[in-house]
Amino acid sequence: MFFAAIVAAISYAAGSQRGWLMGVVAGLFYGGLFLWSVLWPARARAWSAEHLVVDAALIVPLTFFALAALGTKTSLVKIAVIALVVGAVTIPIKVWQRRRVQARRALGDQVSLN
Repeated sequence: MFFAAIVAAISYAAGSQRGWLMGVVAGLFYGGLFLWSVLWPARARAWSAEHLVVDAALIVPLTFFALAALGTKTSLVKIAVIALVVGAVTIPIKVWQRRRVQARRALGDQVSLN
């Protein structure tokens, strides 16, 4: 229920600051992620593990909608550039991190099988 309130708050903030269309799109994006992870958590985790780059790239729209909802006078173009820069920095780090974890788990599985 807490996350539903967060989705509603971000959607309302984005809509009130940037227009109803931005609020609807932000609500669909955040709400979709929320529902998917709540209704099918095992499937969401498996998909996330199989699609490291796409999963890590979700930081770009998350950042964009969060900054757009803050209500700053910054244009959406500048917010998009900021979100892309955040993605360019964090995506490679997150993918590297996740691959290390997967490699360690695979080594642990091999050791336990032997």
